[in-house]
Amino acid sequence: MANFVIGFVVLVGLVTLFSVDEVFAVKCYSCNSLTKSGCKDPFKKDGIDELECPSGCMKVGGKDDKGNQVISRSCSPMKSNKCEEQTVAGIKGTVCFCEKALCNSAERHFRPWVMVAGVASIIAVLRVF
Repeated sequence: MANFVIGFVVLVGLVTLFSVDEVFAVKCYSCNSLTKSGCKDPFKKDGIDELECPSGCMKVGGKDDKGNQVISRSCSPMKSNKCEEQTVAGIKGTVCFCEKALCNSAERHFRPWVMVAGVASIIAVLRVF
């Protein structure tokens, strides 16, 4: 039983360690694809501004009425880690919110290293028994 408790504490500690990024402000990319071509997907961070944001980052992407890709990256108005399909001003697209530093560079937000660390920790705990 003691080995299980130690393993569980190690597992929780590893997941917490890999999940925590910054406590206060988060850096986010700030651009739109109408004025900066690097802002489109695939994203090119050279020449793209970074801002300190209190809540997190946001990426809005969609197509205009002519079928052109339009993307905006900026601060998020809320703390969240999710993507939603929305229609704004006749433009249908995806709005993604994230809380990690410079996380609004990705097309979608998935942290495989957290899953790998969690699975590795579970395997380590199970080998103790």
